[in-house]
Amino acid sequence: KEFPHIKVCYILAYRTLLNTEMSQNYLEDTYDDIIYPEIAEQGYPKFAIMRRNQYIIENSDVIVCYLTGQRGGALKAVKFAEKLKKKIINLV
Repeated sequence: KEFPHIKVCYILAYRTLLNTEMSQNYLEDTYDDIIYPEIAEQGYPKFAIMRRNQYIIENSDVIVCYLTGQRGGALKAVKFAEKLKKKIINLV
């Protein structure tokens, strides 16, 4: 409420999270917007989270993360954000 120009969005990696009325109602009540990027459906389902993260980074001005380790998907996402010269805020 203090920053009305900032939206809180839930970006799905899997459409199945919307399969129940309860989860869809919860998401709609909790977030300003629910986005399911088409890129998440492309290719092997195992990589949907990676493709979702790519969508988030490409469509964001600032990346806020909590990166503690030196491996894994979060690190790959941050490296991708660095490559795109995004502003990164690590909360660690």
